[in-house]
Amino acid sequence: MSMTEFDNSDILIRLPEVCAIIGLKRATVYKRIKAGDFPLPIKEGSAALWPRKEINTWIRRKIDAPRTAA
Repeated sequence: MSMTEFDNSDILIRLPEVCAIIGLKRATVYKRIKAGDFPLPIKEGSAALWPRKEINTWIRRKIDAPRTAA
């Protein structure tokens, strides 16, 4: 892969996009981070950014996890 090419999963995304992708609210994302159940953000100045690849991995783990009836 050249310097001008990148995989879409290699981008950094902000919290609103993270929330839209995973279907959870901001407060829930931060509660899960605190509980160790969500990737830590990368801080860039005042911005919190997540690698899209880590969000994809988190989603895959949730999908692959055993499910129980409510």
